[in-house]
Amino acid sequence: RSDALLECLAHLENQTYKDFEVVVVDDGSTDSTPKVMESYIARTPLSIRHARQDNSGPAKARNRAISMLQAPVCLMIGDDIFASPNLVEHHMTWHREQPELEVAVLGLTQWSTSGQTITPFMRWLGESPLQFAYKDLLVGVEPNWHHFYSSNLSVKTELLRKFPFREVFPYAAMEDCELGYRIQKQFGLKIKFLPQAVAYHLHPTTFRQLCERLVRVGYSTR
Repeated sequence: RSDALLECLAHLENQTYKDFEVVVVDDGSTDSTPKVMESYIARTPLSIRHARQDNSGPAKARNRAISMLQAPVCLMIGDDIFASPNLVEHHMTWHREQPELEVAVLGLTQWSTSGQTITPFMRWLGESPLQFAYKDLLVGVEPNWHHFYSSNLSVKTELLRKFPFREVFPYAAMEDCELGYRIQKQFGLKIKFLPQAVAYHLHPTTFRQLCERLVRVGYSTR
């Protein structure tokens, strides 16, 4: 959605840490996104590049974006993710302190309180492991490949080029955790959970929508 994307980019403009680039890959949108991006790039202070591909799924879109990066660290978020003002700063501070290639940083993703009504069902979902297992991480569980959530995750660019996303995955379901599994098994993976690196998720969700998503998760997991 172009309106959510503009909101996402507006939050990136307001970061306390300014020395970063933005790469947007449009995965076959059918709305006004291409025109919106052309207009936005002409006026934004962000260092931004934009590419478009036929609808092929998030794995291929992320690989495309990673191939375009010049920065040594890649922070992955979605177009429905709104960064808190110091999100990039928290991620980058930790990577400066931990330059090892196998170190990744996971931030905390919460429901956005603007642009949607957080229903009792969404509150329940936010505390369950069916979407994100942050409840476990907040009480001290050590993160591993199960928590390789690309909604708020930074990884060394070099590592993502050694281990690309598998483009056989057609959905936003398990393609990120599967990559975390491969990295952990073949190279070693250390994930640092930073709950202060907060991002807000604009994604109104109903019980039926969750059921449909879990069908896709089951397909992808198999």
